[in-house]
Amino acid sequence: MYYNKKIKIFFVAVAVCLIVGLFLKIHNGKSIPTMTKTSEIEQIVIDPGHGGMDGGATGVDGSLEKNINLKISLKLRDILRVNGFRVVMTREKDESIHDANEKTIAKQKKSDMRKRLKIMQDNPNSLTISVHQNKFEQSQYYGAQMFYSSNNPMSKTLAECLQKKFVENLQKDNKRQ
Repeated sequence: MYYNKKIKIFFVAVAVCLIVGLFLKIHNGKSIPTMTKTSEIEQIVIDPGHGGMDGGATGVDGSLEKNINLKISLKLRDILRVNGFRVVMTREKDESIHDANEKTIAKQKKSDMRKRLKIMQDNPNSLTISVHQNKFEQSQYYGAQMFYSSNNPMSKTLAECLQKKFVENLQKDNKRQ
């Protein structure tokens, strides 16, 4: 069971990496001049959701979202670095990045979110990828779903491209928008 889950995580991570890499070079067969040079993207910020005391969603087999997010994000980091991208991680191990002086879990979670946002704001010309696994009690809600910022029109284009590739290659019956 663990071995199969590990293989699935690996292939999802590789798929994400390939999709991001391909998008940055081409989109619908057309070159995107502003995205083709690695030097034009100063950095890629990867945010493995949750961490530390915040496990995120729990799978039916007891697996924690924070661990899956981190495994996918570390693989994505490695592949992007090999392809010449500078990558900033919000976390690289199972930890919360909250201020140490915060004592309650609620305050620690808020502090963690503020620090993640600060990392993104400190890298304004970066592409940001936040990795999460959502869980819904209603079985009709499933599959990959992309969210994007309206601050940059390319965010929507990238999200649409990623969603399309996830559906084509991993989840043919995924109707998420």
